[in-house]
Amino acid sequence: CAAILFFFLACSRVMAFVVIKPSLGAHLTYDDNIVFTHYKPVSDWIYEILPAVEIDYEDQKNSVNLITTGRGQHFNTESELDTFDVDVNIRAKRQQTERLKFSFTGRYARDTTLDQTLLETGQFLRRENRQLYSVSPEAEWMINERSSISASLPWVKVNYDREGSVDYDTLYFYLTYSYLLPDEKTKLFARPDIGRMNFDTGDYKTVDFMCGLERDFTERLYARVLAGFNYTDSDTDIKVVDEIFITPDGDYYYTLKDKHQNKHYWGWVAEAELKWRLDRGYIDAAFTRRVSASGYGEPVINTYFTPSMTWRFTERLRGRVSGGISEVKSNNLTYDQHYWTYAARPSLVYRITRYIDAGIHYTYQYLDDLEHDNNNRDRNRVIFRVDIRDFNLHLTF
Repeated sequence: CAAILFFFLACSRVMAFVVIKPSLGAHLTYDDNIVFTHYKPVSDWIYEILPAVEIDYEDQKNSVNLITTGRGQHFNTESELDTFDVDVNIRAKRQQTERLKFSFTGRYARDTTLDQTLLETGQFLRRENRQLYSVSPEAEWMINERSSISASLPWVKVNYDREGSVDYDTLYFYLTYSYLLPDEKTKLFARPDIGRMNFDTGDYKTVDFMCGLERDFTERLYARVLAGFNYTDSDTDIKVVDEIFITPDGDYYYTLKDKHQNKHYWGWVAEAELKWRLDRGYIDAAFTRRVSASGYGEPVINTYFTPSMTWRFTERLRGRVSGGISEVKSNNLTYDQHYWTYAARPSLVYRITRYIDAGIHYTYQYLDDLEHDNNNRDRNRVIFRVDIRDFNLHLTF
């Protein structure tokens, strides 16, 4: 990431601007089910510190945004769960010509799965360390004033530290065609993509094709909808029971054998997004349904809806309500799973000074397991926050 930023600085021969934005947060959290279990939940107080720095670079042709965040957690009694997570994200763009544009996104994360996977995808994984690497180069060509075509190649690799979860990597190729209608407000899309998911248990190949549109209804209201079909082909090796032996005492034991299976299935996929800016706030909502990788050694059908609303009560006081509803279902190739997760997150934030905010946040999470009996669980969290932000350093070259 630093090398990419240095490259843009070195190649720039025009006036360039760099803005550095350090920030620091301190959180005190009460959690009544720290590992989100259905069996004998354990509660604890958690002390968190969240340092971060954001660097923005811009010149006439290039822009780079680099965000590095840390999250240190200390548990009051369950200190064996103490962690320090790191998340680095970079976005870079280059306007090569009037019609040709290149972009790049990358991410490295070293974190714990329980909170991150629930927040990002609605998927549930037990708490364990995770390392994530992702890169996605993209090129966009403006064919004419109304139509364009873009190609991207996203790659993701995930490693887990504990046995039971399965490492994987994914590679996709996206091709997107867009056309702007004469009303200058509506854009049509067609997006085919092919991909591969590689687990220790087997390989999966997927094909998607989606069509849709986006529209700026007003200066404040924007919507985007895509929908289509998915085809997935699986090539897996699983272990099944071979023979069962019963002893004279009535006990039994069994042997396992490897079984190779090849299956394919069809389904529907979709993406939708809504942004509505109000006089004193805004509403965001996103919906996705896709075949995505999981930590269980196979893809899952993941349907996730995340609405949110932010409202400014006064110049200093603002509130936010967000949530998430997700359904996760496997195709029973290596592990049977089917569950719903629900989350609600109201919060209030008060601006003490230009640079300091104080807030209180509440989170409720519930998991409804449809595949396994007596496995439902819920969780309450209350977070007291103080955030120091936006004391910018401006540099000009």
